[in-house]
Amino acid sequence: MVKVVETTDTQITTAVAEQAQEADLGLLRQCFLVLTKTRLFGQPREQEKLRVYHFDHGLVHEGGGLELTVFRWDEVATVMQSTVAHYTHSIYTETDFSYQFTRDDGETFTIDGKYRDPRRAKLSGGDKGTQLGRWAELGETAAHYVAATQLSGARASLADGEELAFGDLLVSSAGLSTVKRGFVPWSDIKSISVVNGYLVVKKDGKFLSLSNTAVSRIPNYALFMMLLGRSD
Repeated sequence: MVKVVETTDTQITTAVAEQAQEADLGLLRQCFLVLTKTRLFGQPREQEKLRVYHFDHGLVHEGGGLELTVFRWDEVATVMQSTVAHYTHSIYTETDFSYQFTRDDGETFTIDGKYRDPRRAKLSGGDKGTQLGRWAELGETAAHYVAATQLSGARASLADGEELAFGDLLVSSAGLSTVKRGFVPWSDIKSISVVNGYLVVKKDGKFLSLSNTAVSRIPNYALFMMLLGRSD
């Protein structure tokens, strides 16, 4: 079992400080400890697995059996993300989340877990704003920052007449297209939403699923939504 703890300890190792300065990451914003929960002689214990440092311009991953690794927002090529809310008898129970970041050189790092989102639970409690909630927010924030660094280049490509692929979705300046559904011009698209983890487009009063691929299998989903004007 894994436990995530946000620490207020701003002391970082010399190696992390040097890597952050070399990569021009800016100021340290957050630090998370990822702990493994095990049992020793029948007694529960927690052991630090790795540390994740959130800086202005990226993340630093320390520990976990890997060398100290830097993930600058502008060096991440692909983000695969998934957020799935679970219900039992129509009652919200928890949300699974996963954000996998892949650098240009193929190195990957994942922020994942599960928590109770009070916005769905309609309770004053829940995990949003606590340890797991902030861990989930870090994944969402990091995905947003990566997309923001890619946005201007993507817009320029569209302006030059190129198509951009997001899984089985193709985005152009004229509209969206997929292999199965073909081309849909922007003028025919009334709304775009996610239903049960799948992208759904409302067209001429009807719901048309543009993709049979879950959001979790759409590369750079945050960038995709920015290009569609669904996010800043």
